[in-house]
Amino acid sequence: MAVVKPVPPSSTESASIPARIAPAYLRLRAAADYLSVTQQYLNKMERMGQGPRRIKKGRMTFYSVAELDAWMMADLAGRAA
Repeated sequence: MAVVKPVPPSSTESASIPARIAPAYLRLRAAADYLSVTQQYLNKMERMGQGPRRIKKGRMTFYSVAELDAWMMADLAGRAA
């Protein structure tokens, strides 16, 4: 019986594999870090009805990364106008 040795991936193959897959949802602290704002700012914007949409699960709050990106782009577009 022949022994098959694993072949290491070439540098081009390993570069195409992401080192870490980003999560689709972030908790409040991670969302604030992602947007470079404070948690208090996100809470304030939520109370004013101007923040990104959130998902409540019991006492936990989650934000979709896609929603955070859309909210940030809309905010930047509003500032440019």
